[in-house]
Amino acid sequence: MSDELVCLTDLMATCASLANAEIPEGSGEDSIDISPALFGQKLSQPLRDHLVHHSGTGVFSLRQAEWKCIFETQGSGGWPPPQGGPPEAGTPGQLYNLFDDPAEEMNLWEIRPRVVADMQNLLNFQRRDRI
Repeated sequence: MSDELVCLTDLMATCASLANAEIPEGSGEDSIDISPALFGQKLSQPLRDHLVHHSGTGVFSLRQAEWKCIFETQGSGGWPPPQGGPPEAGTPGQLYNLFDDPAEEMNLWEIRPRVVADMQNLLNFQRRDRI
């Protein structure tokens, strides 16, 4: 078991590492070799600090450590059908502490505005400077 943030894009770097293959220059920029986590190695620092998600409907979310922040009222977190109903009126987004609340039942958006602001700044940086 691992708390590492991993993504489907990591398959490229991980498979290349396991096969002792080189990835061509400029390919798989967002891909990270996650084999240390797969093999249960104790790491001195996380493989990645954060992970940006972008849905097919255009919703951005960000994972960092225990936090998951969704910057829209629609998207994960139990709000879309068939499980959930509409979000509470006036709620601009969703914030969950996945270590304490893995089922995403307690939206902390209004309770932890500093975390929301920090994550919004990180997402803005990624969208502006990395895309």
